[in-house]
Amino acid sequence: MKQELAELHQSMLLAKAAIEDFLAILAPVIKSAQSDYERLYHRHIYDEEEERLGRVKELLDVIANFQQDDTPESLRPWPSNHFLQALYLETYGLRHFIEHLNLALYGFQDEERQALLNGMLEQAHSHYQHVKEILAKYNEGNEGSSKIISDNIDSPAFTVGSLL
Repeated sequence: MKQELAELHQSMLLAKAAIEDFLAILAPVIKSAQSDYERLYHRHIYDEEEERLGRVKELLDVIANFQQDDTPESLRPWPSNHFLQALYLETYGLRHFIEHLNLALYGFQDEERQALLNGMLEQAHSHYQHVKEILAKYNEGNEGSSKIISDNIDSPAFTVGSLL
């Protein structure tokens, strides 16, 4: 588990940096928006990513606490369900981030931002796969207990239509 936490910590640090870079791209666009629609559109994306950044920072703190735990690994349980639910939420945050990056690629046509956004997109896909692997590993190791993650973590259990 120590290795998985170290890898996850590094991956979350990269995610944090990517979010901060993306916010830095959006901030001047919001300030210089030519219309209310453009300003609100980018501000909405900015706010969602800012909220995700807060969750990523909290996860980094939790991971750091797990890494500092001196309990022998054989006696240490896997992280709490709250932590794993936060990781699951991160998979959804990553999906939105990937969508936001794709929208930005469509909207920003200059080569500099295109290159930066493409790099972020590649990294986000890699981070998404890594988090999914960790969640799948946890589910495999806890077959006797109830799983907190569905077998198919690529599709949500509920949709807007299923709740009506």
